[in-house]
Amino acid sequence: SSVDDIERHLYAALAESTEEEAILESYHPGLEVNGLLVARGGEVTVVTLSDRRRPPGRGFGVALAHVYPSTLFGDPLEEIERVGRSTVHALGLRDGIAYPQVLWGEDGVARLIEVAARIPAGQMDLVGRYGVGVDLVEIGLRQALGEPVPDELVEPRMQQPMAISFLTAEPGPLPTGKLVRVSGLERVRAFPGVVEAELYLQEGETIRPVQVDGDRRGYVIAVADTNVEALERAEAAAGLIDTLTDADIFLALHRQERAAWGGECGEPECIADMLLAERRRTAAAARSALDRVLRRESKESPALLLPLATTRSARDDEPAG
Repeated sequence: SSVDDIERHLYAALAESTEEEAILESYHPGLEVNGLLVARGGEVTVVTLSDRRRPPGRGFGVALAHVYPSTLFGDPLEEIERVGRSTVHALGLRDGIAYPQVLWGEDGVARLIEVAARIPAGQMDLVGRYGVGVDLVEIGLRQALGEPVPDELVEPRMQQPMAISFLTAEPGPLPTGKLVRVSGLERVRAFPGVVEAELYLQEGETIRPVQVDGDRRGYVIAVADTNVEALERAEAAAGLIDTLTDADIFLALHRQERAAWGGECGEPECIADMLLAERRRTAAAARSALDRVLRRESKESPALLLPLATTRSARDDEPAG
């Protein structure tokens, strides 16, 4: 927030830029709302306004859930709708689908984050389908072919509270690590209120912490009498996915070994051992192809995720952690 802090990060950004240019942005806390709007002959219809839930930290730009209708109401929601409509008119979009994303700040100001003139990805079109019964794909095809789009295709046919919960690592239900086994999709689809669910995981791939949209490995869509209940159902159903990673196997063997020695896992020494092993495994995975060909180690020596050695050493006489 200080000038010195900005200067330090500016030099770091310039060092990563091929054009030696950087963009200065400001962070505004608040609730992000996605809009689905349709323009026909310059007239704009608001199809849905839904909350875009995001995690804190490095993955703050990734949507973890979509919730319809928005939890905002009254003047804030009216202001977001006004910003969305004004954006479409400012762009001169007369016929097409618009996807404005507006942040309602904690300071009571609506700020346009971005806007796209297209059918949005990330299952956003399903908010229109399950929330109000509007098929954006049909509308988009008709407009692309120059065919008329009647009112009955654009006007909401219903008002169904719904939510989409994405399958991610923390704060989602998935663990991090190399996936050994995954199951449970049928249980998810059978959960009360769930109308659609998909899983993109494959055994052998690595589940990473949430940083980019590609870290989302599936989704669950649920409906209910309220938007809050729909989100609770979607998140509960997502928790029914059963996964096993190499880290889970390591932890199980680690605990088994500690129990055999009369100790308990969870004490600081055990946690430190596991964190060190994870750091080394991550460093090994980050080695470049050239490093591997030349058998050149990275700064962190790689280590396999294996249980602690069973041979006794001087450390074995220390209290178990």
